[in-house]
Amino acid sequence: MWPMLVTLLVTGIAGPPPQAGGQWPTLAAELRDHNVPVPNGVNADGHITSFSTFDDERWFAIGYYDVAADGLLHDLRVRVFDKNSRAWRSATFAGIGSVLSIRRHGGVFFVEGHSSPSSGPLLVLSDDLRLKRDLEGWIVFTLADGRVIFSRGMRHFMPTQAQVLAVYVPATNRDADIYPARSDNDRGGEHVAGTDVWMDRTIGDVKAGKDGRTIEFTVTEQHMRIDANQRPIPAAAQVTRHVICDISRGLPACTPARD
Repeated sequence: MWPMLVTLLVTGIAGPPPQAGGQWPTLAAELRDHNVPVPNGVNADGHITSFSTFDDERWFAIGYYDVAADGLLHDLRVRVFDKNSRAWRSATFAGIGSVLSIRRHGGVFFVEGHSSPSSGPLLVLSDDLRLKRDLEGWIVFTLADGRVIFSRGMRHFMPTQAQVLAVYVPATNRDADIYPARSDNDRGGEHVAGTDVWMDRTIGDVKAGKDGRTIEFTVTEQHMRIDANQRPIPAAAQVTRHVICDISRGLPACTPARD
C-alpha cells in the first residue's frame, strides 16, 4: 500500500504547482486559461491555492481556497459553469484539505480532498452543488452505468491498515462495502473476531475484466499481533488472492478466483 500512499501524500501537500515566480494564480487567470468568464459580482483578482479543475464539453468546475494571510486553508469554494446555459453555480463548504481532483460521473460531481496519506473527504455534489453524500476515501474505478468503486479512508499511522473497497450508486445515493462485504472494520482497524489478531490488507489496482461484466484486483492480507510498543508482528503467513467481482447488478458480488 505504501507506494500509493506516498504518491497521495506528495500530491496532497504540493497540490497544483504555483505559477512562475512562486505565487499561486489569481482566480481570473485560472478561468482565463480555461476560456470561461468570471462570475458576476466576484472579485477574481485574489490569488487561489490548493485547487483542482474539471473541464469538458459541457461543464467547467473548480474547487479552491482563497490565499489567506495565515497560510491556512479556510472555506472551500466550488464553482461550476454550465457551458450550455452560460450560467455559474457556486457553493461554499468546510475545508477538505488540498483539492486533489474534481471529476464528473453518473450525473454528479466528485470533489476529492486530502486529510492524510491514507484518507480524504470525497464530496458528492449535484449539478446545483447540493451536497448529496460526504464519503471518505478515493475513487479507484468507474463503471459505465454511473456507479463508482472507491477505497474507504483509513486512519493513518496505525499499526495495521485493512483496506476496504466500496461502491457508490448515484441513482440511489447509497454506498456499500463490496470487499470484504462484511467485516468489523473501523476506518482501517479490523479485529479478527474472537482473537487478539488484527488484519492488514492492501488492495491492488482495480481493472476491468475481459468479459465486460466483471472487475478484478489483487488482495494481500496478513494477520498481525500488536506488541507493547504498538508494532505489528506477523501472526501468520502473508496471503495474496486474485479477486473477481460480478458488476452486472447494483451491488457487485466479489469472490476470490479459483486457482
